[in-house]
Amino acid sequence: MLFILLVSSSAQSVLTNHDGIIHLDANAIFYVEGDVLITNTGVINNSGTLFVQNDWINNSVFNVFLNSNPGTVNLFGVNQSILGATPTKFYNLVTQNVAIKSMFVDVWVENELDITDSEVALNDNILQLYNTDPNSLLWSTGFISGDTIGGYVTRSTDRTAEYLFPVGSNTLLNNLRAVSFIPSNSDSSVIGVRLAARDANFDFTGTSVTGSTGPFPTTQKDPKILSLNKEFYHHISRFYGTTNGKAKIYYFDSDDPTSHAFNGVALWNNSIPRWSISDYSTFTPAVLSSIGFPDKGKEINGFDFSNDVYSLSIEDQINVYVPQIFSPNGDGLNDILYVYGSRVESMTFIVYNRWGEKVFESNDNSMGWDGQFRGSGAIGGVYVYYLEAKIFEESEVVTLKGDITLVR
Repeated sequence: MLFILLVSSSAQSVLTNHDGIIHLDANAIFYVEGDVLITNTGVINNSGTLFVQNDWINNSVFNVFLNSNPGTVNLFGVNQSILGATPTKFYNLVTQNVAIKSMFVDVWVENELDITDSEVALNDNILQLYNTDPNSLLWSTGFISGDTIGGYVTRSTDRTAEYLFPVGSNTLLNNLRAVSFIPSNSDSSVIGVRLAARDANFDFTGTSVTGSTGPFPTTQKDPKILSLNKEFYHHISRFYGTTNGKAKIYYFDSDDPTSHAFNGVALWNNSIPRWSISDYSTFTPAVLSSIGFPDKGKEINGFDFSNDVYSLSIEDQINVYVPQIFSPNGDGLNDILYVYGSRVESMTFIVYNRWGEKVFESNDNSMGWDGQFRGSGAIGGVYVYYLEAKIFEESEVVTLKGDITLVR
């Protein structure tokens, strides 16, 4: 049964509750083919379902809903807004249709958030889901967009399970560029994510949780970072708690530049400030239909939230190698065996024949083996090598052993 007290509906299809109580029983369904406007001391005692076709406006002095009753508000219109002077704490919130639901005030959801096929546009506001169940956020093809630094979707966590954040943008092919986080412990924390579907060079829209103020110029970067993604970047932040964990960023093969694939993730180091290399590594996602079947992913263990701005990047990574075959026959092709590496500072490279004799040694990667041994051409066949290379500006020493085939 449905009871309405002290409620007025205007000619402009606005349901206005100024000082009254709207009471919906558990089986009650109430359709409003217009706006809902709550003002002054108006409240709703909701255990049923309230369908709203237009905007939700909370100008009351309260949160609107009484007693955390397990009711649902369903925004079933086309493009709708959540506005007002006061944030609303919904118990269950559902957004329907392939439409934009715009937030112009913070929104809190106590139990379950289902965005179905909608785009929830955060602007500079926070959409917070309090329920710590990883399955309390539902969607089909919908996604959550944030065009302003300060606009985050946040989730409360209390277990070592994967929490997905279906962030995306209607300006991107496939829309979703989701993030997931697995806490390292069961401490209570609040984790927030924002997808910025724009060039970080021109994001002047605010300040991040750790105090990083946009924009984030891509010219301010570690020299080993060759380039950064200019189509989108992410904010991954901890709003409350102390838990660290494992973070993943999902994306698509189509996001990679035509020349080189993204091989790293750069972080905006707020203390310098500049883009720095992080410890993300590449992984191949499982088949994840819920976030658009992403082809690629980057992940990091021990994510500590000391910084919160991240971008896919192309980095000059250590890549030292020795070809497995060469043919010193004087045709100008593959005649000399070199050690290849972009940042080899010093090295020791030794080649042995099958009898253990040293046939070549070099400490300079510009000097390779021409296939000569004791003044004449070495016989064709398999040789073994040992390489120890020190990398420029790195503490790492690369050690390689392997076989080489000399072809005559």
